[in-house]
Amino acid sequence: MNKIVIFEINSCFYSIQEAPYVMIKNNQNLSDPLNWNYTNHDFEGFCVDLLEELSLALNFRYKIKPIKTLRYDDMVEEVKNKV
Repeated sequence: MNKIVIFEINSCFYSIQEAPYVMIKNNQNLSDPLNWNYTNHDFEGFCVDLLEELSLALNFRYKIKPIKTLRYDDMVEEVKNKV
């Protein structure tokens, strides 16, 4: 089956680390300032797997951006301000 791409979508998905939905692989610490350059492959969990499958089926690219403070208020601010 051939896929026809009419337009390309690039999205940024903000998330708070919360098991079993979104977790950092290998128990890395999100509060470690030296480790703030994550790739999508550094995450695992139900939502991460679902997002990957959707991106393959719908042909879009995405970036998972962790919220370092682990507060939902900060996640809303980042989305609102498009940080």
